[in-house]
Amino acid sequence: MLRKKRWLEYVFPFLSIRHFKSLTWFQRVRSTLDTFVFICVVLWLTSFGYLKANETIVETDYIRWHINGNNVQKDRIMQLSKKIIKYLKNNPLYTTNIDFDLYIVNNDLLYTLLNPLDILSSRQSFAVTLFGKFLIVRDADLDRNIVRTSAKTEKLDAVVAHEMVHRLQFHKYGFLKSLIWTPKWVTEGYATYATRDLYLAQDAPKRLLSMYKHKDVNFTHSPHIAYSYELYALMIKYAIEKMGYSIDDLHLGKVKYSKILKALYCQYRL
Repeated sequence: MLRKKRWLEYVFPFLSIRHFKSLTWFQRVRSTLDTFVFICVVLWLTSFGYLKANETIVETDYIRWHINGNNVQKDRIMQLSKKIIKYLKNNPLYTTNIDFDLYIVNNDLLYTLLNPLDILSSRQSFAVTLFGKFLIVRDADLDRNIVRTSAKTEKLDAVVAHEMVHRLQFHKYGFLKSLIWTPKWVTEGYATYATRDLYLAQDAPKRLLSMYKHKDVNFTHSPHIAYSYELYALMIKYAIEKMGYSIDDLHLGKVKYSKILKALYCQYRL
């Protein structure tokens, strides 16, 4: 009669050396991965629980702000919310049927635990939309309207609006479909294009295209990855305003990256 495996031995096979040695190579790999996933889930839930326990909630018309700590400027939050929502109402994807939960962490370690992929990224992100619902911002200064990493700063209202556009994309086209099947140049490009007026000064289109074509800088690595978002936004703008494609065409994969890029090269004679 085979002895049933105890739960702890399965999740933490390293607790019993004898049990671990009895496993096949495949079972060892599987058990190790299970242990890693279990630890990640526990760390994420613990971090999120800590954030919820120490948060101050400010309710506005469409955005629910969750601020880590007690230093909250409610009047400033109301001003930022009105500006962001007023801007987003012009977006064709905008709907009042969803709530926006915005978490401002103000802690690098806590942000990394909540967004583990930030460790693997070539740059530190300002914010992230988790599970298509929660908008998490790394470190924000409400008075100065900025969000920052160790490398650079950006306008807070622009970053929040950008992430809220992602929330709208996930709501209309589905979270997994947008995350897995929709090309990154469409999801990030449209979010940047839709909030372009809120961002700081951008590079001239011809200079941006020239840098990309001649590989003057690496668009996929920090600190130049912001150029790729501007390039994607330029491509989305051209596809919508010049070539007549709809937002649905872009998100449903009916527009080819190479076709738009080639048309832009011809437009600017590169």
